[in-house]
Amino acid sequence: KTSANIATMSLIPSNVFSGFDDFFVTPHSTGPFLTSPTILTTFDRNADAVLRRASPHYEITEDDKKFQLAVDVPGVKVADLKVQVENGGRVLKLSGERKAKENGISSESKFEKAFTVDSTIDASKIGANLSDGVLVVTAPKKPKEDTVKTITIT
Repeated sequence: KTSANIATMSLIPSNVFSGFDDFFVTPHSTGPFLTSPTILTTFDRNADAVLRRASPHYEITEDDKKFQLAVDVPGVKVADLKVQVENGGRVLKLSGERKAKENGISSESKFEKAFTVDSTIDASKIGANLSDGVLVVTAPKKPKEDTVKTITIT
């Protein structure tokens, strides 16, 4: 990566389950309930579609002084959202749930999204605001250190 690439990738989405798909599906593919490859393929395709729908849309913007993450969470209340910084400020984790009742039928959906935070971000000053169904997470960048230091000769 060049320094230009690093500067534009201060917040990177991560999928914590990416390596586990085969672990949960393959051992059961020969059992009595999933003997047909067609059923298994359909299940995989449907599970992917469900996961995409359950994950809220987000947009990351960044300038020299800060980054902002805007996440669409319509119908989610502040009390049902969590913004956490983990692993020494290296992981930003968002989670929440939406509860709705329509025509006497209750529904609930949950989401969790993790982002890797670059070392240029000051994780101790991350803030969040929910307004009009959009959660905005903002964090300032650390001041750039002067890379040239003049040494006094004595």
